[in-house]
Amino acid sequence: MAAGYPAFKKSLQGLKGLSDEEAEAFFRLCGKKRFSVKDVENILVSIKAHKKSRATAYNVVERFQNAELITSVSNSHKKQEFECVHPRAIFNQLKEELKNAEKDLRDLEQAYETSDFDIEDPREKCRQLKGESEIASACYTLRSHCQITVLHDGSKVMVSLLDRISDSNQRLKTDINVVLFKNKDKDKSGVILISKRSEKGGNIRLYGHILYDSEKLKYFQTKEVKKNG
Repeated sequence: MAAGYPAFKKSLQGLKGLSDEEAEAFFRLCGKKRFSVKDVENILVSIKAHKKSRATAYNVVERFQNAELITSVSNSHKKQEFECVHPRAIFNQLKEELKNAEKDLRDLEQAYETSDFDIEDPREKCRQLKGESEIASACYTLRSHCQITVLHDGSKVMVSLLDRISDSNQRLKTDINVVLFKNKDKDKSGVILISKRSEKGGNIRLYGHILYDSEKLKYFQTKEVKKNG
């Protein structure tokens, strides 16, 4: 077994509302042809999710049944046995849910991108973006009405961000990390300057500085895009 199936675990938790321990217990049960409530109890104890408790095990089994993760395969009340739904069936359900989420996302994006936003507000003219998520969020919004070009140095941390904010034809490898955004309205054009900072544990975190400044945009277009394009 892979160590915890981290990617699928997060998806399963989001889809079925499971705790971390419940998701781990389900993965272990998938390795059994059939199992009883006692097996569930032993697994919960082995992953240190709970102290030995038959009542807790029954509750988890009930949650799994309600979430359509397991089915009963015995008619005997004295010795109930269950089996897990095939993981591929769960994955296909997840994909279907994502299709539905995509429809909702379009409406949510429209609400987000047309929310109260005053470009003349000095706080918006020059704003700090703390972390990769804030940089990505700003880029998603800009892409709806701007032409995006990302100048990047090819580093691992930047490649991770690139996959989230741009298509391959919108990227240009240079020695710096800057997002250029161009709008027909010069006042809505500018750049996002991206910097790296080392944190405890040796992790590198990205920070951004968004500037609505057409002159800055022109500077980087002349200095970097024409030189490296």
